[in-house]
Amino acid sequence: MLSRGVFRATRVARLDWAALSGKVTSDAGKAELNALRAVYADIAKAVDQAPATAPQIDWAKWSATIKTPGVVDEFKAAYEKLSVPEMEDTFSAEMDSKFATAIAAAGAHAEASTARMAELEAQLAELAERREWSEVTVEEELANNPEIAAEIEEEIATNKW
Repeated sequence: MLSRGVFRATRVARLDWAALSGKVTSDAGKAELNALRAVYADIAKAVDQAPATAPQIDWAKWSATIKTPGVVDEFKAAYEKLSVPEMEDTFSAEMDSKFATAIAAAGAHAEASTARMAELEAQLAELAERREWSEVTVEEELANNPEIAAEIEEEIATNKW
């Protein structure tokens, strides 16, 4: 069958389901991935079970079986006139472009996440180096945060404390 060859041509590389499932973290995502895997397996099984070529019609058998004169000859003539066009790949280029865009966006998100993680780790390190609140005096905290000291002085000067 033509569709079998087309599907087999698209299965150039086997999917690494273990790598894909390792990247999915949510339960809903894992359920969707398992559903996709099951559908893919069903399609692959159906394609693998399909014959490689279309079965040949035994016109002599049908001529002997069907007693109405000319019916088999008409079907044979119509069958021979039948022309099935080759399937054209009209969507792979578009899909490749969409996948490239999605992969680029994912790369940008990964880089942004890495940068944000570095910022958060620096903040955590800064917090880990700080002394306990019970050990810090008001004067030390105001010296470390002059903007807070200025805000307090302004509130005191305007009697808004």
